[in-house]
Amino acid sequence: MPIVGSRVVDRVVGKLIEWCYVRGTDIVLVVVGLLFIGIGLGVWSTQRPIEGGIVTTGRIVDQVTRTDSDGEEMTFPVVEFTDERERAHRFENEIGGGGVGGVQGTIGQVVKVRYDPDEPSHAQWADQPGAWIPLVAIGVGAAVLLVELGLVARRARPRPGKGERATQPGT
Repeated sequence: MPIVGSRVVDRVVGKLIEWCYVRGTDIVLVVVGLLFIGIGLGVWSTQRPIEGGIVTTGRIVDQVTRTDSDGEEMTFPVVEFTDERERAHRFENEIGGGGVGGVQGTIGQVVKVRYDPDEPSHAQWADQPGAWIPLVAIGVGAAVLLVELGLVARRARPRPGKGERATQPGT
């Protein structure tokens, strides 16, 4: 003997599962998009060009290896350059790498350096490989959010019910 209202319960449960699936997917896509944008902006902020900076040449003179909290070793280049007053400066690049000859460069390699003329110790590797990666991450995150926005807008549009015809505006 069927339980009274079992169709109603089945329908409610079905709608609840559908809602969780659709909204859960929405939430995951938004989180992924925001994560990409956040990581991209975080990395980009450390690589953002120094405003009013002077560009000159420098040379990688050393490599510093550091171990992060996960036990991963990262190598950071130490770059030496001379400012416009002919004073030598060294800085450790903020972005390192794990591969040979990758982001960390090689000792003796000539690189472009951008520094603040008022504070030459504030300097950065201006033509560092991989500097475009944060922009790609920001772009991917923005694309995911735009696609999600399109999906939500599409689902929100009213659709004709059964037996109704879709009409063009003004007809």
